[in-house]
Amino acid sequence: MVKNLDRLAREHTDLSDKHRGLEREMEMAANVQRSLLPENFQQVDGFQINTHYRPSDAVGGDYYDVIQNGAGAIWLIADVSGHGVQAALTSMLLKAIFRQTAANFQDPRELLSKMSAELYQFLPSGMYAAATVLRIEAGKPAVQIANAGLPYPMLLSANSEKKVREIPLAGLPLGLFPGGTPDNFDARELGLNSGEVLLVSSDGLGEIRRRGAGQSNDFFQDGPLMSALTELSGSSGRQVVEGIVEKALDYGGAQGVFDDVTVVAVERV
Repeated sequence: MVKNLDRLAREHTDLSDKHRGLEREMEMAANVQRSLLPENFQQVDGFQINTHYRPSDAVGGDYYDVIQNGAGAIWLIADVSGHGVQAALTSMLLKAIFRQTAANFQDPRELLSKMSAELYQFLPSGMYAAATVLRIEAGKPAVQIANAGLPYPMLLSANSEKKVREIPLAGLPLGLFPGGTPDNFDARELGLNSGEVLLVSSDGLGEIRRRGAGQSNDFFQDGPLMSALTELSGSSGRQVVEGIVEKALDYGGAQGVFDDVTVVAVERV
């Protein structure tokens, strides 16, 4: 019995050491992933951009990035399928492909098309990345936007009318098929008035489940999301980002968040 207890104690110590080692490795991976997100990005004249990123685990599959384009910028907001390490590694691949492709293609639909073709060559079967590309140019009161499977963007009014307009932009996620064509992605040029806020998010925001909902499909996107955005319309982009995340987390509580949450707001100033 003493020998068995001693053996069990050693096995417990070994497992504890391995667990701590895995935690350290996950924390290092999380640090690497956070370092890929742009922090002190240059604002575009006439616009203010605010962001929020919250992984559901130590590492996540959501990702956003920006490339300066002269006096303007090209933004990518993306959500890789799955969770954990595999999704995080894919998001790193996505960053490299975005950086390389955006150097040659600046039209949002063409950019998504070329990125999709590149991703298809490297992604495991069944994996994909939903994404939205925004092109913002200094001095122009419009944003070029193309969508590849992310939730529809929302446009919040700049006044006391408290209006929110959903921008219906469909599109296939990236990396599903070989080759690619711009026709797979809906795009448009969206004019913004001073004070209006264009909000793009990953589906993790809308899929936060109501606190105590159990197995029901009572998600934030099933009504509370639009109500919360309507209440926040007329606020600054920073207030919209902070406000919608706070309302979503309050709706779901600590147990209601099952996916990464990324929010990007473009405000015309």
